[in-house]
Amino acid sequence: MTRAIRREDVELPLSVKIAMRLNDGGDVLPEPTPTRLSIFFETEEVTGLHFDIHGPFQLTDNRAKT
Repeated sequence: MTRAIRREDVELPLSVKIAMRLNDGGDVLPEPTPTRLSIFFETEEVTGLHFDIHGPFQLTDNRAKT
């Protein structure tokens, strides 16, 4: 799933994406443990969610946390 987002200070199109594992019947299978936030690469930031989320979030200088 993808959702477009807007920021007045950014001219490029931005989006936040989520990914969920599905079984053969198309039912959502939650990840067994909470996932980490991804900003092109996985960060140290645990989301508490049981699916993957990726987006253009602001990072710390070491790219480990938001």
